Amino acid sequence: MSQVSFRIDEQLKNDGERLFKSMGMNMSVAITVFIQQSLQRGKLPFEVVGDPFYSDSNMRELERRARDMDARRNIAEHELLDAEEPVHA
Repeated sequence: MSQVSFRIDEQLKNDGERLFKSMGMNMSVAITVFIQQSLQRGKLPFEVVGDPFYSDSNMRELERRARDMDARRNIAEHELLDAEEPVHA
């Protein structure tokens, strides 16, 4: 047997231990299952996706809107603002 040591956020560790215990295993068994599944599949046993907010298309749109705001183009009042109150730059 070999021993592996790594750092993990304490709350994440506690939540993981609680979940794995409810499945009848401990953290060591859960990590072993994860590694075995990764090796069997030749990849992670689940899909890893980023936050869609940071997608290329969304970032381009945010940059375009920022340029418009800087150039004072296509600026609409927010619906929560009182239309009679002046918008300050």
